[in-house]
Amino acid sequence: MQDEVVASELDHLLHDASPRVDKILQRLHHLGWKPKGDTPTTIFSQALFVDNYVIVRMNDEIAIPDAIAVAYGQTLNHPVMTKWLAKRGVQILDKAAGVKE
Repeated sequence: MQDEVVASELDHLLHDASPRVDKILQRLHHLGWKPKGDTPTTIFSQALFVDNYVIVRMNDEIAIPDAIAVAYGQTLNHPVMTKWLAKRGVQILDKAAGVKE
């Protein structure tokens, strides 16, 4: 993320998406939704990344590339994501080893 134009546009995109992402997550929470499966978990992770990024960027001293890295780490360390990543890792290893489900 060394190009300033790309970084700036990405920053604007994530900030602009944040209110809609918050609204969606609040509604899903209200409905009792929990991400199960690859697609819902991917959607959840993207929404979580947007929220994490915007929170990190509230500190103006943090550069955009650094904020992306921090938000990425926070997203991957979320309990939903760690469980999903562990499950996917086991599935990949089992498949490579020829283990049938």
